[in-house]
Amino acid sequence: MSVRRPTAVGVHIFAGGFSLGVREAGFEVACHLETSAYGVSTAEANLGIPAFWPEGKWPLNDLAGEVDLVYANPPCAIFSNMGISHDRGPGSQAWRDDPRTNCWWDVFRVAEALRPRVVLLESVTQAYVTGRPLGDELTRRALALGYSVTHLSVSSER
Repeated sequence: MSVRRPTAVGVHIFAGGFSLGVREAGFEVACHLETSAYGVSTAEANLGIPAFWPEGKWPLNDLAGEVDLVYANPPCAIFSNMGISHDRGPGSQAWRDDPRTNCWWDVFRVAEALRPRVVLLESVTQAYVTGRPLGDELTRRALALGYSVTHLSVSSER
């Protein structure tokens, strides 16, 4: 008897490192959804999965109801110590005006369309500090969609 592997779709995964871990966890990665060509050819060559870009080519209707996990790695430079918010000083909310912030909202547009069992976002610690208002808004939106929310911080420091 064959057991169906759970299906996953990556959003803003770029070259595909996150997808390797998702595969190792037992998921079948159906595709990546990207808004630019950055990393697409690398992911396709190394992972053998399709990557769709720009957003207008995302096959959301075809994937709806078929996906167990949407996982994402939206751009972190808007929050990181080397990014735009840092450059503008402590307490800066420059990330609000950075177009890369839209990538975070893309994840929820995909979740709304696909309604996976689980949505997973990964980023730098500063996303939870500098970008806390965004994290709080995304949490409210996830709760409104009927998801439970867990925030987890993992440090590799010893």
